[in-house]
Amino acid sequence: MRSCREWLRQGGIFLLAIDLIPSSDFLWNRSKAREVESVVKHGTIRDVLHQLTTLGFELNESKILRTVKKSRTDLALISCRAG
Repeated sequence: MRSCREWLRQGGIFLLAIDLIPSSDFLWNRSKAREVESVVKHGTIRDVLHQLTTLGFELNESKILRTVKKSRTDLALISCRAG
């Protein structure tokens, strides 16, 4: 995310779609059905939002879609602007 902030001009839009563990705020922590690290270490969507603001992004919108059809994850959608 730090690189993305450096690439964007001030006011540039940064859009993210992040998989979440269903019915939680924890980031999806699996790759090819294998756990890559513990859920606590992998973090939450709140951790991502905090990191974005720390890097100088201004949050436009954030929403979580639960029970996405034909998906094994929930989905966090984030729109922010480079400050």
